[in-house]
Amino acid sequence: MKNTMYSATFAATKDITLGVVYNKNDISGTAADEKIKAVQVGYNLGPVVVTAEYADVENIDGVTTANISSGQQGSIRLSTKF
Repeated sequence: MKNTMYSATFAATKDITLGVVYNKNDISGTAADEKIKAVQVGYNLGPVVVTAEYADVENIDGVTTANISSGQQGSIRLSTKF
């Protein structure tokens, strides 16, 4: 497998961070490359950070014909550091 990933983050304000990810997995012996595109937003509430993420995946494991060859994922996370 050959993996190529690009990502960028940007502090829009002192409390808001935006991020994007593009990931491509070239899996030898498969029909197509797996591709992942994701966006992320983080908001700092002081002692707690709220992060929301959405990802779109194409050709999971290099498969193009199965019913599960693509999908979307979303999450919201609360975290703290001390």
